[in-house]
Amino acid sequence: MECSLLVVGNEILDGTVREENASWLAGRLNALGFRVRKIGVVGDGEEEIEEGLEWVMAGSRFVFVCGGLGGTPDDRTREAVAKRLGRRLVQHEVARRELEEKLEKLSRWGIELGGREWIMKMSLVPEGGEILKNRLGMAPGIRLSAGEVTLFLLPGVPVELKVIFAEEVEPLLGRGEEREVVELTLGSEETRFSGLAEELERECGVVVGMYPLFGRLEVRMRIVGKAGRAAEAARRVKEEAERAGVPLLAERSFRLG
Repeated sequence: MECSLLVVGNEILDGTVREENASWLAGRLNALGFRVRKIGVVGDGEEEIEEGLEWVMAGSRFVFVCGGLGGTPDDRTREAVAKRLGRRLVQHEVARRELEEKLEKLSRWGIELGGREWIMKMSLVPEGGEILKNRLGMAPGIRLSAGEVTLFLLPGVPVELKVIFAEEVEPLLGRGEEREVVELTLGSEETRFSGLAEELERECGVVVGMYPLFGRLEVRMRIVGKAGRAAEAARRVKEEAERAGVPLLAERSFRLG
């Protein structure tokens, strides 16, 4: 099943903050057996988020939106998603109660947060949405369906996003398609095997990535496909390398999903 990711935040586009959520999510989703087909970054504007949603939702089964769920004026993900889906923003009672409990706990610790009306904004969800509990921060995540697409709205704070994904999202996703990965490191320039890589993708139904190692005459070939197909493609690469006198420097294989 295919996934797409949308990162929301002016701070990413202007370079103030280094983006790490999408790369972490992509790695985790691939490990679970899901294919990530698109990753986009948009600013905080409502129209920008809507445009990004239009793009990532097309052809995807699961869409992950990172950021824009806080309680400040530039957090507009909820509004943009509701507008894109033609739904109202409604108060989620469980989210409201949990926010109130967190505020009460902070008060007992002698911490009083200002702007309560902005904080309570985090209990609003697009109609039909369900919350994903956030035990580390204030803003809950949100899960909602739009036709055949399931959207997961996650806070942009990396540690909160990772915990919500592990505790709330992974149990809902389960496992995707089981795939095999074979990585071969060859003592050659990448173009030496470009033609063979194209041939393997066409004939074996695999995806081949080629990554030259900077400063060395080496290339890492990553072959991903259904069980058996990646191994067959790797066998053909090794045979070609042996015929051409190209040394095989390293090999490893593992499963996804």
